[in-house]
Amino acid sequence: MFIIALLASCAAAASTPWMLGDETTVACYTLDTQEDIPMPAGLDMQWLLPLPAALSSAEPFVAEYVVTVDDAVFWSDAGNAAQLGAERERWRRLCNASATANNTGCAGGDTASCCVFHANLHSCRQSTGSACEPWVAPRNATVGDDGTSSGCATGNTTTTAATPAPESQTQVLVTHTAALTGVPGAFAQPLRLPSGSWVTIAHVKIMNFQCAVGALRRSVDPEPAAAGGTDSAAVAGIAAGAS
Repeated sequence: MFIIALLASCAAAASTPWMLGDETTVACYTLDTQEDIPMPAGLDMQWLLPLPAALSSAEPFVAEYVVTVDDAVFWSDAGNAAQLGAERERWRRLCNASATANNTGCAGGDTASCCVFHANLHSCRQSTGSACEPWVAPRNATVGDDGTSSGCATGNTTTTAATPAPESQTQVLVTHTAALTGVPGAFAQPLRLPSGSWVTIAHVKIMNFQCAVGALRRSVDPEPAAAGGTDSAAVAGIAAGAS
């Protein structure tokens, strides 16, 4: 069972792009001043491929997203320089793919040595008023590997597959895999959710920013196997071929 510290959101989300069906606009936030900002000039994030219209609750789908930094634009932008402050050159060095190819610190788990020090998929059940945003106050909730959770709890709570929380209370961000780190580029992680309607976001922390792009999807259970576990049409085809 995955037990991971989560972030919860029970606030209205009318202006969050993915809650409006916009799967291309990226929402960004500064890490130090906790301020919503436009996408920094020269920084881009997007799904490599749109998520399938319907996800399978039985089979994981490998979701891919990409984060890029246009060196010719990003590092010369005055607004970005102001946001990064005295750390600008350090970040520039860490975000240079060729210079960090042998970055043993980041590869060894030292996130302070990584340009991208968190890249992950998060999901939460779709419900009215749930933004499924990563930049909100932590609730330290935990969640079972079936994707259920305790909702907007104020303390430490645990929900397991044996005692799932009501769907109306599942407005906690669910994280199923460990975060990835590294330099700007493509990231891929498996996504498998219990049946129901979900909001899934790809979320990165890069330099002094965190950004996310999201999608609304439904996860469905597979069709039950035919009686006896054999497709009658397939049996007929085998019989015909044997005659």
